[in-house]
Amino acid sequence: MNNKVKIILVAIIIIIIAGMIAAYIWLQTSKVQAPVAPFLASDVVQSKASASPQTDFTANTTNWKTFQNDKYGITFLYPDYMEFTGSQVAMAKNILYTVTANYEKDGNNFFYIAVYDRAGSEKMIDQEIADGKNEYSNRDAAIANGPLTVTDGVGLLDSYYASAYFKGTKYIYKFELSRPAYSQELLDLFQRIVRTANLNQ
Repeated sequence: MNNKVKIILVAIIIIIIAGMIAAYIWLQTSKVQAPVAPFLASDVVQSKASASPQTDFTANTTNWKTFQNDKYGITFLYPDYMEFTGSQVAMAKNILYTVTANYEKDGNNFFYIAVYDRAGSEKMIDQEIADGKNEYSNRDAAIANGPLTVTDGVGLLDSYYASAYFKGTKYIYKFELSRPAYSQELLDLFQRIVRTANLNQ
């Protein structure tokens, strides 16, 4: 196989992967799911299968790294084994910023953050939250800046998702976990990460 053919094949593979990522993000952001009463940081996540013991969302985060984006007012802590590899380029209407990471190197446990223009997206996000389920999580939580709304359940292709929404003055922030199947351990980790957030715009 000559170099020209190899280059063409690599280009085709890159285009297909980029298309799949764009389609996934579009489907996730256009998913109809939304607002319900706020909740407390002391609330616990209860598994449908069996009631889990109270999760300590304030467990030691001393060795965690800090993610910070001053432009959009985002700061949160995350475990040092996570790597943020997203393009950080908006890929859908009213999304101003996105960044992604994986919980594990195999790429099956996907962590996603999107920043929406509040004025242009609030109605859509409210509908998304209203239609959202709470199969394993409580709907309401809190961060330093105020109430947070959480939804979770089975989404596209029977994959599990958990989403957390915060409405700032200018932006709506959406954190999301997506993986092939439900995991209480990763849902707890997702909520621990989200509850360290300081979202100030």
